[in-house]
Amino acid sequence: MKFRESTLTAGAHTCVGCGRVHASNEVDHDTPLEQGGSNDQSNLVARRTDCQAKTKREAQER
Repeated sequence: MKFRESTLTAGAHTCVGCGRVHASNEVDHDTPLEQGGSNDQSNLVARRTDCQAKTKREAQER
């Protein structure tokens, strides 16, 4: 819970993908775990659950 709160606060609840600010933004892995990412604070970012920027990027990486 500490990582979640500090990640959202550090990012001012701003989605790194689309820039939208919303209190319901969630913490997400910048580099997915299955692609070698970690659970370290440095790999966690605030992101909307329905962010189209993330969906598009992940589709291109597949």
